[in-house]
Amino acid sequence: MKNTVSAVDTMVAAACLSTLHWLGLLAQSPKCKGSSDLTHTPPSLPVLTKLRWAAPPGICVFIVITLSTWANVLSYQIFAVLGPSEIVFVWLFARYFHDEERALPITSGLPAVLLAAMGSLLFAVSQLSHGQSSDGSDAFQAVFASLSCRAFQALMTVSLRSCCLQLRGGGAAGCNAQYAEVSVLEITQWKLI
Repeated sequence: MKNTVSAVDTMVAAACLSTLHWLGLLAQSPKCKGSSDLTHTPPSLPVLTKLRWAAPPGICVFIVITLSTWANVLSYQIFAVLGPSEIVFVWLFARYFHDEERALPITSGLPAVLLAAMGSLLFAVSQLSHGQSSDGSDAFQAVFASLSCRAFQALMTVSLRSCCLQLRGGGAAGCNAQYAEVSVLEITQWKLI
């Protein structure tokens, strides 16, 4: 029943966002001032390009929901306390996927990342040494599920940033662009689909 409600909620949200997006397109005025033809707007990005950038964060959302549900069932305490480990994963994924993050000195975010990693590591080792969490579930599975959830949350965050930069900025926005800017509403719509 719970998964059916989630699926229905997602479909209703996607339908509402689609309706809002198309209403926005109907009400939209030309954005490029100073061009000789004010009625000309650049063509929309191809659907497959939008899906290519919006699909990874959308897929990560559903994986995160699954993993967080599993982690909460195993041990809410472990899931909650390992929350700061997401900072570590965001930092790692951002440095791997974004050139501007690699350009920064590695020491710029390292103190916060090390503190989050140390706290998460010490707590995980403490829970694993006991073998069982306070609510009787297997601690190893709870730590694994929680860290996997946080890793996918971080991947979702980093891939959503890449999606927004690519579809709203980097070559897609502005009056001299080949394609029309993709709105945040449309990015959200594609992410849900």
